[in-house]
Amino acid sequence: MIAALFDRPAVLLDLETTGASPARDRITEIGLVEIGHGLPDPALGEDPVTWSTLVQPGMPIPPFISGLTGIDDDMVATAPRFADLAADLARRLEGKVLVAHNVRFDYGFLRAEFERAGIAFALPALCSAKLSRKLYPQHPRHNLDALIARHGLHCSERHRALGDARVIGDFLVAAVADLGAGRVREVASALTAPAGTPRETVALADELADAPGCFVLRAADGSALYVGAGASMRSEALRLLQKSSPLGRALLAEAATVDPEPHPGVLGAALAQSRLIERFAPRHQRRVASEPLRESWSLAWSGAPARRFALREAGPSTGVREDRFGDFPDEQTARRALAAFAREHRLCLPRLGLAPTDAQARDGTGRPAAPASGCATPCAAAARRECLGAGQPHAPGLETEAAHLGRALTALARLPRPTPTATQGRVGFRETDVDGRSELHVFEGPHYLGSVEDADALAELDARARELADGSLQPDPQPLRILTRLLKTPGLRIERIRL
Repeated sequence: MIAALFDRPAVLLDLETTGASPARDRITEIGLVEIGHGLPDPALGEDPVTWSTLVQPGMPIPPFISGLTGIDDDMVATAPRFADLAADLARRLEGKVLVAHNVRFDYGFLRAEFERAGIAFALPALCSAKLSRKLYPQHPRHNLDALIARHGLHCSERHRALGDARVIGDFLVAAVADLGAGRVREVASALTAPAGTPRETVALADELADAPGCFVLRAADGSALYVGAGASMRSEALRLLQKSSPLGRALLAEAATVDPEPHPGVLGAALAQSRLIERFAPRHQRRVASEPLRESWSLAWSGAPARRFALREAGPSTGVREDRFGDFPDEQTARRALAAFAREHRLCLPRLGLAPTDAQARDGTGRPAAPASGCATPCAAAARRECLGAGQPHAPGLETEAAHLGRALTALARLPRPTPTATQGRVGFRETDVDGRSELHVFEGPHYLGSVEDADALAELDARARELADGSLQPDPQPLRILTRLLKTPGLRIERIRL
């Protein structure tokens, strides 16, 4: 009997909506199946108590949603609004356990709609998708379609609220027949969230925009618990507030309010997050230890007049135009990786500045540099066909220096380009959002001066620059680490501006 799985009556519920956001979208259909002591039990072949209704969302239903559910604007035109049926629905749900597939979604929409109607809403909740994952960990998929196929269930109205709610009941019946009521009850009890938990999670997240920024989760006394940041503040909050992690459980138990700080882009959000962590020392957030910046080595090609390759460590610009290839954490790793790359493409190590020239080998220095005289004749590497002999100028039948340079630059272009951030002078990195709001993050060499919204505010940063220059302000390497990491992240739109 599935009624015995819960200590109180339960309602199996499914919603259809105009989209995925409880803040922006609305419910278009509600379907529920009631189970409990004294009610018909589907496990005994009895028809359960059901209830369903279309809902007028007060907004157009997107074509994609209509195609999926079959519910269109004409069907809901004369349906009641949620506010008109909220009191009746609240009575049906009162005192029950809410069971839904991906319950956070359904709970979030119900909470938002009841809040708009001025009705308090808090129920213990169970996610049937999580229940399936715990009961059947050997299976990779646990959506409703997977459950229907795996357990041989029947659904005549897939993607309609009552039809999907009935599938949840059929799954519980199948699980009890397969594993026994005791096992299913044990797992269901462990997964049932106390009343109010999903509400608090979604309520805090719903206060945040689906846009870049950072936010501070605070306890009831106002103290900082955690500072989050990301391309979507709301998504980051939902990721943090998960019962599956110790951090998530601690935040769920203590978080009472959230303070958002929007930014046009993720760089500004990450820099602000670092600043707020330093300022508030949040209770559940470990501060990043101050440590030296990661070294970055790459192979540099200097054009005319130098025309040479050299392995260099990243640093302030020398003023000479260079193309740099590869990004390695230290010199030894760079030499090893580049030597293997050169052998793969049959390139000349001395001409890449990765091996000593003949003259250096003879004078015993062994310092790698761009060769002036080339390799010995015959060249051992060419004899082993590890290169095409470009290190032996004017040798008949072997590769010319010009041909080798063309091949080398073409091959090296496949390596990642390092991002030089520690530049001489003052440089800004600008982010602009879809509404045209921009923010300029200003660095003086490797030092972060601050962020401003327009060029007129740049003068405000001069005082900080002077403090860094005279040593009265201790520089922080963390902003440069953030900048270096994000400039290497594909897809971010960060404009570099020389100031």
